[in-house]
Amino acid sequence: MCSSEANKKGAPGPSDLVYINVDAVIFKSYSSSAIGVLFRNHMGTRLLACRKSFCGITEVAEALTLRRAVVLTLDQDFHSVVLQSNCLALILKINVHVRDRTTTCSIVADIKSLACNFAYVSFTHVGVPKSPASKFVCAS
Repeated sequence: MCSSEANKKGAPGPSDLVYINVDAVIFKSYSSSAIGVLFRNHMGTRLLACRKSFCGITEVAEALTLRRAVVLTLDQDFHSVVLQSNCLALILKINVHVRDRTTTCSIVADIKSLACNFAYVSFTHVGVPKSPASKFVCAS
């Protein structure tokens, strides 16, 4: 298994990066949830976006959303990416070199394995107020 840290060597300039923001939102008043993925360039311009309804617990939903974002990113042939989530627990699991043994373990392993296909990849935490995907998902 490769490490995302190894992929950080020779980081491209900001104009080469694609920023992918993911989020899962639970609507308590509607007893439902939604997931969303938002792709932006270095200027913040939306390149691609998708959202859909989802049933599940938040951390699993966040992990599935991030895995979907990685797959979409590879399908779109983006090579240098920064994947962002407001789920700190998930970002920490992806960035450590210890096997995850929680309910998201297989999803996290998939994400780490798929991440080896990028020339540059970084998984970062963003707070809820800074998460463009949160606004995008909630607009549905």
